[in-house]
Amino acid sequence: MAFSGIFILIPIAVPNLIWVLLSDRSPRPEVQTRINKLRGLASIEAVGRVAVMVVPVFLTIHIESRMDEAGLAVAGVALSIYYAGWIRYFLGKRVGGLLFRNLGFIPVPLACSPVLYFLAISVLARSIVFGVITALFGFAHIYLCLKRSSSA
Repeated sequence: MAFSGIFILIPIAVPNLIWVLLSDRSPRPEVQTRINKLRGLASIEAVGRVAVMVVPVFLTIHIESRMDEAGLAVAGVALSIYYAGWIRYFLGKRVGGLLFRNLGFIPVPLACSPVLYFLAISVLARSIVFGVITALFGFAHIYLCLKRSSSA
């Protein structure tokens, strides 16, 4: 079975859209100053964020083997962690620190889980290029979120 990669964006995009509509996204000045010192990494994160949301539109997802089923399971676990983090945030009155707080033993789950999700998708799409894009984005995104979490 194969299907368009556009469908993999919907589960990641929905909570982000809700967040954009409901939340005050302005960072605290001291946090923004610290992040500004890492401009190169922030640029990689910004470009990577766009790439992981655009490239899948051009991919085809395959579920034809045990390896694909394993990739699908990993993607499902990653989405479960992602949604658990968002539910905690929205039920916690949208307190900014909840975006970065550990979820059990998982640091910055709202950064780690989408990266894991997109890596699993790169396996399902048989796309080394998307895997590399995701890895670069993931390194920058997780590192910067860890920096933000130490300030939250």
